[in-house]
Amino acid sequence: MTIHKIALCAVLCSPLFSPLLADEVQTNHYPNGQIKNEAHFVDGISHGMTKHWYKNGQTSMEVMYDHGQVVSTVSYYPEGQMRMRETLDDVTGILTTEAWYTTGEVSHRFQAKKGRKEGTLVKYAPTGLKVAEVSYRDGVNDGWCRIWGERDVLETELYYEKGRLDRQRSTKGDVCRVDIWRFGFR
Repeated sequence: MTIHKIALCAVLCSPLFSPLLADEVQTNHYPNGQIKNEAHFVDGISHGMTKHWYKNGQTSMEVMYDHGQVVSTVSYYPEGQMRMRETLDDVTGILTTEAWYTTGEVSHRFQAKKGRKEGTLVKYAPTGLKVAEVSYRDGVNDGWCRIWGERDVLETELYYEKGRLDRQRSTKGDVCRVDIWRFGFR
């Protein structure tokens, strides 16, 4: 959700965009003349694709709007590789996030509904090795939390029911903490 808020604010709150007319495409440029961003508006509301570029001309972000609502966001590294993709299913309200390292290896995948984690979060090391797998329901741990060390050794294996640790089923560790930014993106 953070990227959605940033992208929305970057477009709507930016002093770079002139006051909105009814239907228009607004474009801004870097001092060197390179295009910086382009946004589409219908009836003064973001609609369609909004794009942002790095100074080097590579696409940095693409945000798709449907009458003011963000439905997808894709961000890229300055070299052009995809960094993160978020898509919102308008029927279920589930936001799916996928992120990659510059090498193309998957960094993490998870889903959220109304800003709360939902389903299974999976985190990988830059080598492709799975380092965490955690189940969520309504934003709290619900099911297994498994965390592996960098040598593929299971360090944590805990079972949660509705956010509460079930010590009868848990086998290893004390708390489930997963840092999706572990290893960064690079």
